[in-house]
Amino acid sequence: LIIEERKNIPVVMKEAVIGKDAGAYLYVVQEDTARQRSLKLGIREGAVYEVVEGLKEGELVVIMGQQRLRDGMKVSVQEDKDIR
Repeated sequence: LIIEERKNIPVVMKEAVIGKDAGAYLYVVQEDTARQRSLKLGIREGAVYEVVEGLKEGELVVIMGQQRLRDGMKVSVQEDKDIR
C-alpha cells in the first residue's frame, strides 16, 4: 500500500544526523572546515531521512566522527566512492 510518493527529494543517511526533531543538525564540509547546519527533517525511510530544509544538493556531509566535531573545526575529507 503506497500512501504517498515523493520524487527528487534530498535525503541524508541517518548516521549523519545528530539530535531529533527541531534540534536535529549535521555537519557539512566547506573547503576544509566543518560547519554545523540545522535541519528540518521529513519522513524516515529505512536508513535515510528526507531533508525539508538545511541541506543543498551536492554538499559534503560528515557521516563518521561528528560527535567530536565543533563548528569551524578543520577536517580532512576521505570520500567513500561507494556512498555516492
